[in-house]
Amino acid sequence: MGADFNQAAPWKGVRVYVVDSGINVKHTEFSRGNAKWDYTTDRRLIRGVDENGHGTHIAATIGGKNVGIAPEAEIFAIKACNKEGRCTSFDLILALTRVCKEATNLARPKVII
Repeated sequence: MGADFNQAAPWKGVRVYVVDSGINVKHTEFSRGNAKWDYTTDRRLIRGVDENGHGTHIAATIGGKNVGIAPEAEIFAIKACNKEGRCTSFDLILALTRVCKEATNLARPKVII
């Protein structure tokens, strides 16, 4: 990245929804509290746990304090994938429907990953 790239400024107040295997919100990359749980699509999936690690990796790449490109963004976990990383079409549709309904009511920028 160029010397004038400012990670914080353009992402302050942006809400990012990560539809994946969840996010380990207690990971050190999120020690500022910018990662939160939002929704789990299936009661058979364990809420609050990223059993696969992929969702946490993606979220840290986006908003981790040390490795993220947008550390000031708010990251919200939408768990639709199981511990093997598999997601059903039904769960993905539920997740995206939830995000679209929630994001429609926000007056600030938002991103769905």
